[in-house]
Amino acid sequence: MNNYLCKHCGTLHQSNSSPTTTGCPKSNSHSWTNLGSVVEKKGLQIQ
Repeated sequence: MNNYLCKHCGTLHQSNSSPTTTGCPKSNSHSWTNLGSVVEKKGLQIQ
């Protein structure tokens, strides 16, 4: 699973494949940048 960030609106999306480009509130379409793999953090509490 990868993290994707929209260059236009800053939405972060986690998915196995590139997310859909429709529905960007700041532009006609999302422009996704793949930020890399999701890291699993088991047993950690983030405060």
